[in-house]
Amino acid sequence: MKVFTVISFITVFVFSSLFAADLPKSESPSLCLDNISIDIDDGTLIVKSRSGDNFIVEITDKDELFVNGRKISTDAEEKELLQEYRDDMIYLVHSAKEIGFKGAKIGLHAISGLIEVACTDLEMEEFEAELETESEKIESEAEDLEELGSRLEDIHYELKHRIPALEDLPSF
Repeated sequence: MKVFTVISFITVFVFSSLFAADLPKSESPSLCLDNISIDIDDGTLIVKSRSGDNFIVEITDKDELFVNGRKISTDAEEKELLQEYRDDMIYLVHSAKEIGFKGAKIGLHAISGLIEVACTDLEMEEFEAELETESEKIESEAEDLEELGSRLEDIHYELKHRIPALEDLPSF
């Protein structure tokens, strides 16, 4: 049963790393959520619709907001929210990729460790404990990102509520 658990962890980590890959010249977004895709281009956060709506929301590194290429005027509080949203979203995307790569590294370590257990006197229990320790570190980082995601969701709805151009976008 323990071998099955280890292999399950390996599978999850390997597949998560495949989805975290940032392939050159890829047209796929950095992150996909329910109805939107998120991408980052030279410090600009780009949000596009994944549903039937057709829109592009851009938040520049100067905290300017563009909806479908049109600049939207914002007050100081809205600019502050835009900055927090953009900064936190960029951090979330980069951190999620790092966690994916760490998971892949653990997966590869698990594969090599299973071979080591089979070929040496290393005990399976010792190896499982080592993998569990590494996995718990990643799980803790993922929980931190989950909290950040919750905060981002609150900021997202506040921006949508405060800025009419965003409120008019049904799937934003």
